[in-house]
Amino acid sequence: MVRKSLLAAAILVAFTGAGFAATKAAKESFWVAQNTKTKACEVVTKKPDGKTLVQVGKVHYSSKTAAESALKAAKECAPTKKAPAKKTTTTKTKTTKTTPPKTS
Repeated sequence: MVRKSLLAAAILVAFTGAGFAATKAAKESFWVAQNTKTKACEVVTKKPDGKTLVQVGKVHYSSKTAAESALKAAKECAPTKKAPAKKTTTTKTKTTKTTPPKTS
């Protein structure tokens, strides 16, 4: 009878421990997300909702470092290159007054 109780307790502890481990792993997940309005990317700890933040890629990461590396490598998160601004130069023209010669 004692053996059965100990065996049942050991099984209960084993399954409970695995449940806590799974919960802890879920808390340590990171996603790369893009803001739908600003198009800026960031690493978040909650899965993006698809409205204000959109998930970049199809996976989540177990470390923040891995998520940041994925953010840098993602095409969607690359900074957009703006066309170089045209330089406008203004040149000042020197105007000289010419006076007609005096006649005497």
